[in-house]
Amino acid sequence: KKTIQAGGLECCHHQWFLLDADQEIPPQVEEYHLKFRFWFKDYDPTTTVNLPRFYWQTEAFAGEYDVPPCDPGTPPSECVHSIASQFTVEDLLRRDCSIRSDTMCTGNGTRVEFIYAGGHCHAPTCLSLDLYNMDTGKLICSQTPVVGQSAAVFDERVYIAIPPCIWGEDDALEAPPVLSINTTLQSIKRCNNSVGHYGEMASWQMRGVMLP
Repeated sequence: KKTIQAGGLECCHHQWFLLDADQEIPPQVEEYHLKFRFWFKDYDPTTTVNLPRFYWQTEAFAGEYDVPPCDPGTPPSECVHSIASQFTVEDLLRRDCSIRSDTMCTGNGTRVEFIYAGGHCHAPTCLSLDLYNMDTGKLICSQTPVVGQSAAVFDERVYIAIPPCIWGEDDALEAPPVLSINTTLQSIKRCNNSVGHYGEMASWQMRGVMLP
């Protein structure tokens, strides 16, 4: 069923001001600074491998989508809107390209060893974003927002974090899932729709290693 998307894909550009009609543009200009810290180790061709990016949008590559409100009178805790998408690991690949000049190039191979999976959704309406191996029924990655409970760094009260799934050889991590390019995956996104809203997203940003 085709529907019209009420929300747009553009909201803010330079010198665009989101004000009411009777409000004046304030004269002050805010200036801020960003500080970055990078950790690195020297490249070793015997141990260092490239981690290409694997990307998928549950919202049918629309960029974002509208979430309709639930039926009037429904308790907010029961207002849940879901979308889903099925695809294969091969759909994530961009082959026969240069990993040096093409940021989306994954290279060639028959299997992928996933190291990182980060679902992108918008807090506070995001309830969960799950990724399944449909060939086995196994849940590969489940992301659930975590609400801060204190004044500690990364646990600030009322702020919301969405921790990613990370795999590796460290004792604290699970072993990386290795999937053939023919593996069928399913993404399921759930969000609260007690109030309808625009600009919702449900994409997967992943990193992994291409294997022969």
